Amino acid sequence: MYYYKKNNDRIEKYSVQFCENSLKDLRIRIINRCSEITHMEYDEIEAPNYFDYLKIRNYSQTKTGRTKYGDFYSMDKNIYHFSYNHYEFPYLITLIDNLLAGDSFALHEILNPDYAKEKAPFSERIEKLEKEINSIPNQNYTEKAGKLEELKDLFETAKLNANQEDVRMYYDIVKDEFLLKLVDVVDVSDVKKVMTFFNISKDDIKISDNNILSVL
Repeated sequence: MYYYKKNNDRIEKYSVQFCENSLKDLRIRIINRCSEITHMEYDEIEAPNYFDYLKIRNYSQTKTGRTKYGDFYSMDKNIYHFSYNHYEFPYLITLIDNLLAGDSFALHEILNPDYAKEKAPFSERIEKLEKEINSIPNQNYTEKAGKLEELKDLFETAKLNANQEDVRMYYDIVKDEFLLKLVDVVDVSDVKKVMTFFNISKDDIKISDNNILSVL
C-alpha cells in the first residue's frame, strides 16, 4: 500500500507496512472497549441477527405467545420477547475495515482524524439535551415531556456505558501500527502538467483513489 501526503507544493509518496493480525486484534479491542452499548428489549416475530456476536451480546429470547401474521390464510407465528445489548461500533472501526480492504484514504483519515465523525461523550450530549429542554416553554408540555423521556434514556445508556473508553485515545494507538517510509517526492506543478498533457482531470481518477485526489 502507498500513502500520498501533500507537503506545501510537493507530494510525498510513502510505502506503508503493518501487521494485519495485530491490527485485527486491535480492532476487536476497540470494539469491546469503545462501542456504544444500548440495551434492547421488545416483543417481535423476527429475531435479530444474533449470530453477529460482536454487535449483539447477552442475547436471550422467550416465547410469549402466537399471533396470525399476514392475511387471513396465513399460519400463526410465534411471538418472542427479545433481550440483548447492541454494540454500535465507533467510526474508527469503519476506517480500520476500509484500510484492511486496501483503501489508503482510510489511513489518511486515521493519521488526520476528524473526531466530529465519532459520537460525542455522554457528558456533552446530556449537557446539550438539558439546555434544549430548558429552552422549551413549560406550556409546550408534550414536546418537553418527550425530551425529558429522551434525557432519561440517555442517562440510562450512559450508565450502561460507564466502563467504556473514549475512542479518540485509540487513534494514536492505531497510528503506531503503521510504518511509513518515504519513497519518492514530486512537485504538484509537475503532476498537474502531466495531467494536462494527457487531458486527465480529477474526475478521471478512480473514486477508490481518494488519497490521491486529496493531494491534487
